[in-house]
This record gives sequence, structure tokens and C-alpha cells, in this order.
Amino acid sequence: MELALLHLSDAHLGRSLNYLTHRASEHAERMGQAWQRACQLAQSSDYALVVVAGDLFDSPRIPQKWINLCLDAARAVYKPVIVIPGNHDPAAQHPFMNRSLPPNLHFQTQCEPLHFPSLDLTILPCPHEHRALWSHFMKRNPEGARWQIAVVHGSMPTADREGDLIPALVAQSELDYIALGDWHSPRDFSQGRTICWYSGAPEMVMPDQQLPGCALKVTLRDSAPASVEKIATGKARFAGSSLNYEVDLSMFANYVELMDHLSQTLTPETVAKINLSGRWHSEEWLDETELERAVQSLCLYATVENKALTDAPAPETPLEQVFTHLVQERMRTAPDQHALYEDALALGMRLLRGGRL
Repeated sequence: MELALLHLSDAHLGRSLNYLTHRASEHAERMGQAWQRACQLAQSSDYALVVVAGDLFDSPRIPQKWINLCLDAARAVYKPVIVIPGNHDPAAQHPFMNRSLPPNLHFQTQCEPLHFPSLDLTILPCPHEHRALWSHFMKRNPEGARWQIAVVHGSMPTADREGDLIPALVAQSELDYIALGDWHSPRDFSQGRTICWYSGAPEMVMPDQQLPGCALKVTLRDSAPASVEKIATGKARFAGSSLNYEVDLSMFANYVELMDHLSQTLTPETVAKINLSGRWHSEEWLDETELERAVQSLCLYATVENKALTDAPAPETPLEQVFTHLVQERMRTAPDQHALYEDALALGMRLLRGGRL
């Protein structure tokens, strides 16, 4: 026997996205569309229910349009949709509080078991503000339902954070599945037979998360641990295989060729950290600040980091002339270090003209 559910979290509807400047409003709509797309996916007969592990909204105070969009999409699922508060949308100020909700939407603010006898399923909601109760609450009832899962909003430990959860708690729970929310990228924290995942956000919240955004199809089975399948719901994409996009400047004769290449790669849904390498031989001075502004007009989000070597341009100001003269004198007196001083001259000229390291 099997039962499939759709695991979502961290939709962050209503987020301001100021870091996206002129693309912010457009991407906020894209985030709403990702939630709608996930709910449409859940309408399939493949799924018995939906669980949302917190941060459905980015804050307690968001425009009404996002609440309406969220409720309309959830209502159309026509099967149980279980939502818990997160740290961005805590229970007391949650947009769902004191509001009439669709009958299929279960907003769970307490650590109290939620039973679905027709599915032989029990859900253990673990909102972020009740994390002190998790270690006692998040445990299998040996006389309970066939399938028992927890829905949790909290962080696993990292190198610089203690976290709200510990992996040992996962194994001790003996649950069939633990649906985690808080992290924006999907990640597996399974222990033994207890399968435990962050679903990640359904659309890009920050550019350093895994893309595209996704939901998880979780299939509970009698005979084996639950299986997890990532299903893309977001439209934002990396320019390459990851956030880092490498560009060898030695391949381009001038700025026009470089921008032509980037304009063929970047789209309004593209995210990239462009790393310039190689050597720039063009007589045109490459200003990475201006280049960053130009590529940001082509894509959703981009930064430019210049690690390339550049042929030094002809000096134009008195300061540049003095600096060039001094470095060239060193070249003449230390010919064995010519290449080093050549690079130093190019780097110095770059800094004198406002370039960045």
C-alpha cells in the first residue's frame, strides 16, 4: 500500500525583493505563480494531501492580493492542505488568523496530532515557536495510524548556527517522514528508516539557493522507507549548471563581442555570478562595475567578479604616467621579473581607474 503527498515550504508570498531592483515586482509575481503551479500539481489523483512546512508568507503584514491568491489556489486542490506557521509568519500575527479558511485548509498552530482516519495517517505539526516541545512530541505512536509524519519549521545545525533541530531527533522519532521548512534549497537529513527532507522554496527567494525551485513528491510505503522526488515548480534558472558562471575573456576581441555572448546566455529568468578569468587583450578598458550594470539589465540577478588579467592601457593622467614610468623602470632593471611587473602595471592601472580587486 502507498500514499503520496506533496511537501512544500518557504513560498514567502509577498516578499519585497528589494535586492532585485527593477525586477522585484516581476519576480514577486513569479513566486505567486510557483505557489499556484504547485497547488495545480497537487490536484492530480497521484496526491492524497499537501503539507506546507512554514513561511508560506514572508511576513504577517502583506498585501491582501497575496492572501487571496494563496487561498484561491489552496481551495482548488480539493484535498487536505496542512499549513504550519514559520519564523517569518508566526502564528499570532499570521494572515490566516481570525480568517475564514477553505474547509480543506488546516492551519495548525499547536503541537497537537492531526488525524486523517480515511488515509490511516497522523500528522504531527511542529510550528517554530513551539520548538521546546519537539523532542517529546515528535515521536511515533506504536498504536497509532499506519503512517505517521511530522511537519516542522526549523533549522538543522550548520557551521555557524546551533540550529533548532538535531539529526539524532530524526532517528529517535521513528516516523515515516519529516517534512522540514526554513531552508530554501532541498536537502536530505534522513536517518535510518525515517526519511527527512527540506523541500526548499518553490521559487527563488535568494540567488544562492538551488534552482529551479521545487516541491517534493513523497511516497509513503508499507514495505520500504518513503521515496522522495523533486518536482520543479520555479522558473528562475542559473545561466550555467550553478550560480557561478565562468567567462574566459581571452575568447573575446572587444566589449561588443563579450556583451553579445552574454546577451545570448542571459534571460529575464536567469541568475548568475559571472566570474571573469583569462586575459583581456582589447584596448577598451573593461570596467566591471559598468559591465555588472549592463548584465543586470539582461537578467533577473547578476554580479560580476573580475579575476582576469588585463593588458595595461596607455596612461592618460599625470598620476597614471608616473605610475607607468616607475613600473617600466623596474621592468628594465629586473628583466627576469618582467611578467610580474607587467601584471602589476595592469592591476595598478585598473585600480587607479576605479576597478575592484
